[in-house]
Parts: sequence; structure tokens; C-alpha cells
Amino acid sequence: MNGEVLTLRVVAEVLKLAGKTVYSMAKRGVIPAFKVRGEWRIQHPDLTASIEARKHPRTQTTGDREGGPPSKEEETAERSSRAGSDGRRDSGNVRAR
Repeated sequence: MNGEVLTLRVVAEVLKLAGKTVYSMAKRGVIPAFKVRGEWRIQHPDLTASIEARKHPRTQTTGDREGGPPSKEEETAERSSRAGSDGRRDSGNVRAR
């Protein structure tokens, strides 16, 4: 599958997610997708690299815990670090004055 270009439908099947979920992830840039004639595509090596980058190392120490899923506090901190300075996500819309 090296270099193979996948459709969102195939990616949804591989990841066992709904097609709408994968579409939303592509649109938001969560997965490395691009459009060809208006249709989303993902290169297999890019998808694999994206998945690997998001894995949590099992040996990572997080507070008193080792590995495992992030705690609610860690998830909140992660969301806050991605949010704007006022705690809200930037919608990308700019109003003219």
C-alpha cells in the first residue's frame, strides 16, 4: 500500500468510523487529506504517520500514572492549549469594522 491514495470511504472502513466523522476530520485538518477535483483523498503513508504521531507511548509517565489514556485534566489542558487566548476556538471568521 505504499503511496496508495485512499478515499474517505476507505479510510472510514479502515478506522472503523462513520464516513461523516472522517469527512469532518479531513475538513478540520485532523487527518492529512487533500482534494482532487472536489473529492477528499489521503495518501496511505500520511495516514499511517498521522496515526503513529497520535499514539501515546505506553512508557510515558503522566503524573502518578504510567501510560494509558489521558485524564480529564490532561484532555482539558490539551484543548485549552489549542484554543484561543480567551478559551474559545478561533472560527476563522473575521468581521470587518
